[in-house]
Amino acid sequence: MSSTLDYKNPAFKVPAISGAEKKVLIVDDDPLVTQSIQHLLKRMELASLSASQWAEAMDVLERERPDLMLLDMRMPNVDGPTLLEFVRESGFEMPVVV
Repeated sequence: MSSTLDYKNPAFKVPAISGAEKKVLIVDDDPLVTQSIQHLLKRMELASLSASQWAEAMDVLERERPDLMLLDMRMPNVDGPTLLEFVRESGFEMPVVV
């Protein structure tokens, strides 16, 4: 058995976001975490966007309208739940993984 994962396998596809031009926003203040997730998303053929703070995340949300957001629970200036509440109050309804 090979230890290499086949990210093109349908088991790795997320039906709601799979396909051309789908974007995932990563909101995390740790650059190593962000880079690791970006690498994984690239292998899954998903575009990634990133933000390391609240203001930057809101700018990316407005400009890019991502299909999914991956949100860090704890960041220096704001926690994940507070940012998520603000995102929802701002009218964004994409799925969010905290």
